[in-house]
Amino acid sequence: MFFALYPRLQALARRPVLSGIAYGTFAWVVMNLVVVPLTRIGKFPATLQGAVINAVILMVCIGLPISLGAHRHFTRK
Repeated sequence: MFFALYPRLQALARRPVLSGIAYGTFAWVVMNLVVVPLTRIGKFPATLQGAVINAVILMVCIGLPISLGAHRHFTRK
């Protein structure tokens, strides 16, 4: 999804680190507020500390690599 939107939205290309953090946050919100409740596994982390740790993991391990990879892919000539 991110790779499809990257060339169409100039805001993503201007600040790849910030857009990666935003994408990681978006992934966390979708997973914890949509996907997990639909699976009936349970609620998202019960503590604020657990939620923050999970969000930071998705930002760093999902959002940033995807964003920086897209930036590198679309800026190569």
